[in-house]
Amino acid sequence: MKPQLLKVTNEPTYSFSVRQDLHPYINNLWHYHPEVELIHIRKGSGTQFIGDNIKRFNTGDVVLVGAHLPHYWRYDDGYFEPDTDLSADAAVIHFSETFWGEHFLNLPENKPIKTLLEKAKRGIHVSGTTAKTVAALIKKNDGCRRHAAHHHFDGSIIHHCRL
Repeated sequence: MKPQLLKVTNEPTYSFSVRQDLHPYINNLWHYHPEVELIHIRKGSGTQFIGDNIKRFNTGDVVLVGAHLPHYWRYDDGYFEPDTDLSADAAVIHFSETFWGEHFLNLPENKPIKTLLEKAKRGIHVSGTTAKTVAALIKKNDGCRRHAAHHHFDGSIIHHCRL
C-alpha cells in the first residue's frame, strides 16, 4: 500500500505543532510527512508500523519518527467496538528539521542533534527513564516553555541513544 502525504498544520505563532489525540482513529492510515514526529502513547495499545518495522505499542511508549518515514499506529480492535471502555490518548509533536534555522544543524556543537535526526529516519523507540523524562517534557508545551522542552527532549534522546 502506498503511504499518503499528510499535511501537518502549525499555528502561525509556533514553529512546531503539539496536539493530543484522544480517538484511536485519528491519522489511522499509512502516511508520511516532511516533519519529524515525536509521539508519546499516554494510553492505548496496538500495532505500530514504522517504515519496514512492525511491532506492538503500549501505554508509555515514546517514538521519534524521522521526516518522510511512512508510519501508522493501529489500535487494537477492541478500541473500535461499540460501547467500549477502552480509550486512547497520544501526545504528538511535529517539527521541521530546519525549525532552528538553515545552518543550525551544521554547527559542530550540534552534530549529536543532526545524528539523532538521521537515525530517526529509521525510527527510534525511546525506552526506560529517558522515555519517562521525554514524556514529562512533552506536557510542557505552552508559550516559551515549548522551546525549552524541545531542547530538553532532544538532549534526553541524544543521551539515551549515546550518539
